[in-house]
Amino acid sequence: QVLSVRFTPAESALYQHVTERIREEAVGKTGVSLFSLIARQRQMASSIVGALESWREKGLIEELLWEDFGISAGLGATAKDADNGSENVEDGDNLAIAMGCEYNLQTLEEADAKYRSLQTFLASELQKNSAEKFVVFAFYRGTLKYLARRLKADGINAALIMGAMGKEKDETIRSFASAEGPSVLLSSEVGSEGIDLQFCRFVVNYDLPWNPMRVEQRIGRLDRLGQEAERISIINMVVDNTIEDRILLRLYDRINVFRESIGDLE
Repeated sequence: QVLSVRFTPAESALYQHVTERIREEAVGKTGVSLFSLIARQRQMASSIVGALESWREKGLIEELLWEDFGISAGLGATAKDADNGSENVEDGDNLAIAMGCEYNLQTLEEADAKYRSLQTFLASELQKNSAEKFVVFAFYRGTLKYLARRLKADGINAALIMGAMGKEKDETIRSFASAEGPSVLLSSEVGSEGIDLQFCRFVVNYDLPWNPMRVEQRIGRLDRLGQEAERISIINMVVDNTIEDRILLRLYDRINVFRESIGDLE
């Protein structure tokens, strides 16, 4: 199932601003340089707030959003000071203002259309069955951390697994598997291999990998021996008119090539 989302006007303006700057930067570039630029666009489609928080946390705001996208730190500071009447404003607090948008991070978070779509879906299913379990995959750590924080604030018990967790990952999965454990497991690609989640029947792709086999690996965590549900539900979340939209269409194209040459997928 495809769960389509439309950006709010503020989100769309910010995404389009970055996209236009990427197009300008990408002229004449190929290979790694081009992909690094596209990755920023993809990260914003995954989660705008998660991307901005991640960039700020890594100290890349100056490089990624001002120098690279044509807005100097000085101009950004001037815009923020003028709007706040203060000289002591943290980078990122009014980041969107410096990007030519009148909304700050908090406002973007409150109006986050993609997150709200996920939260509404989860709450609806949990109302039908409070014991239901969901695996939510996302490619970016910033997106996962953001989702963990938002779901907790909204009263949905969620666990998180990412790379470099060691034994803690196994303990988190055991906790998720228990009846009293979290309802949601947020997972990076580290969870798409080597773990068994056949006690769960919902997998949500909050963002989509470029490789269709990666999607198959995610699904394969649930669609395996021991799965008792008659069917599992695969929810692909896609923001309209973004790079995610194009990735989804390309994935369908590739699956059709496979189907025409090899035969139907299971």
